[in-house]
Amino acid sequence: MASARRPRESAPPIHAPGRKEEGRRRAEDEVGSGEGGWMQVGVVGRAPGSAYVETPSGIQVMATCYGPRPVDAVRTNERMRNQGNRGKMKCHVEKTEFAGMAKVDESIAQEWKRQASGHLRKALEGAVQLDAFPKAQVDVHVIVLQANGDEMPHVVVAAALALADAGIAMVDLVAACHVGRTAAGTLHPNQDARDEQGHVVVCCMPTQGNVTHLVQQGSWSATQVLEGIDMGVQGCRNVGRRMRECLLASRS
Repeated sequence: MASARRPRESAPPIHAPGRKEEGRRRAEDEVGSGEGGWMQVGVVGRAPGSAYVETPSGIQVMATCYGPRPVDAVRTNERMRNQGNRGKMKCHVEKTEFAGMAKVDESIAQEWKRQASGHLRKALEGAVQLDAFPKAQVDVHVIVLQANGDEMPHVVVAAALALADAGIAMVDLVAACHVGRTAAGTLHPNQDARDEQGHVVVCCMPTQGNVTHLVQQGSWSATQVLEGIDMGVQGCRNVGRRMRECLLASRS
């Protein structure tokens, strides 16, 4: 029977006038946004790794990480043989009913889960050292508690923090940044989804600057895409810095 871990404390908020709640940490979401959010790891005592991310716009995301654990050799023998000695990472993303899924058809909800889980796996798999746990699997579960706009960048950040909290070997953290495009063609990080004509979500390893995944919506020129990626990478560097501060604070 698994025993609950004692919750770890993190440092007080950064750039906040006072302590609103012990164990939380303020962090900038994207470059130039001027807004702040909360990041905390070790929020689920029974999970080897966990994280919680909250933004001023109302987005709330929680992630847990389990493993590495041995994979059922009977069911996945052929699949593992094709992967060689590399491990496997399984990602699952879902929304609560009060985060917007209560009013949509089941088929639409299932399609959103499938796409979001696929995007998360693609964003993370370039940074996770799967060869460090051969014939084993890491499971990442993310739940969107509240949604308000594009929550995918925060899903990626929460999942990466949970992996790091669990001690999973990674080349680097993975941060994400939303860059919106207005009708006038102006690019802006963390653009309000209600006012934008398109957006790109840039996921990258902030220390190395390597893009791991890119999600684009709307019509973009080649120049706009390159500018959006550059802006997103810079945003990821800022987010990554806050992620590292959060992890260091949790171990102090």
